[in-house]
Amino acid sequence: MTTNSHRFVLVLFILFTSPILHDSAKATPLFRNPQSSITATTPLYRAEIVLAHPHSTNSFTEGFGFVPRSLLGQNVNPVVYESTGLYHTDKPASIALTDYHTDRAILSRDLTRGLFAEGCTIGGQENKIIYLATLSSNKIFAFDALTLQPTGIVHRFPSNSEILHGWGLTSNPDTQVLYVSDGTSQIHMVSIDPDQEEAIFVGTIHVHDGDTPIRELNELEWVNGLIYANVLGQSCIVKILPETGDVVGWVSLAKALQKYPHIGTNEVLLRQMNGIAYDPFSKVLLVTGKLWPLTFEIKEGVPLVGPTANQEINACRPETMRKVDNSMIHAGINNKLPYISMMTDQEARENWQMK
Repeated sequence: MTTNSHRFVLVLFILFTSPILHDSAKATPLFRNPQSSITATTPLYRAEIVLAHPHSTNSFTEGFGFVPRSLLGQNVNPVVYESTGLYHTDKPASIALTDYHTDRAILSRDLTRGLFAEGCTIGGQENKIIYLATLSSNKIFAFDALTLQPTGIVHRFPSNSEILHGWGLTSNPDTQVLYVSDGTSQIHMVSIDPDQEEAIFVGTIHVHDGDTPIRELNELEWVNGLIYANVLGQSCIVKILPETGDVVGWVSLAKALQKYPHIGTNEVLLRQMNGIAYDPFSKVLLVTGKLWPLTFEIKEGVPLVGPTANQEINACRPETMRKVDNSMIHAGINNKLPYISMMTDQEARENWQMK
């Protein structure tokens, strides 16, 4: 066979066997565009409420999570940690350990006045540290996860990153890398050396559903290798593949919360869902919100696709960009973030008729 004949056979072989060129349902490219979606249609999960537990209407929830059972040394009484924010209240921001079944505080520590507590997560060596982000102060506080005693060093976000402050925090329990949201469509990754003040910048993932960036990402939680994120102003959770930033699912609580009209029919309160906690031991998934009277144990339900599911997903997506109001600087809002009107605890309870 001649050289040209060999080349012709080789071309035919590539055309009819290559997964890149062959028009086959199983064909997959060697290199996937990071801006493409994992599937043609992102599934919707309509959450089902399993149980409702009391939650303090004084808690402006910003961070939420389970203390690992291995750290507690027992599997009977689960404990959650919760950080609460707001500047202009009589009570300063705080970090607390609670029994979520009763909302009984086991331990609580107030932050210095003037600090707005944001997301928090368990991390560090042997997952014994609670890291707490703060709004606009560029600080990451570290506390012993069982005593809430400060570790003695206050960390700051890397100077070689775009992180101005943290909104949500979660961590990969296997690598201890922290994932930080800042209200945009980006989630930043940092590593903390317990002996160094400045955190180490690891990288940034850009969160997108297909070609659409999903911004206003808020509280974060690590769930079975995925990042679950609240979307500011929506009663929905977005499920994110941390390796690529792809959105692989949406969880909507809008229908489930209709059974609890003091939340589900209250447009303002419904938009304050913020707080996701997952316990790998019991598989319990909790959600709550800012000043919500209840914490809910939920199941995600079955994945749904189609026109109706797409409509509900569209309702979960962030609304058009809010304007920026420089008069709200005192509330921690700067020119890179959307304007969010903030009221006092008392105003909130009066407006929402919560006793």
